[in-house]
Amino acid sequence: MAHVFGRRTKAILNRLIALIKPYKFRFYCNDDRHPYSTELSEDGHVVSKHFTRVLKETI
Repeated sequence: MAHVFGRRTKAILNRLIALIKPYKFRFYCNDDRHPYSTELSEDGHVVSKHFTRVLKETI
């Protein structure tokens, strides 16, 4: 879909969100590190790598 290189900062996360916004994702899967835990809404933030493992197995 999209990628942004850089440290895990609010600015980098906002750049990534701007790139994927047109796709209208219902939830985001990542770890619970800052800034994800503070910038993403609780109802759309899944703290898990489960779905990334599934994707790797299907490719």
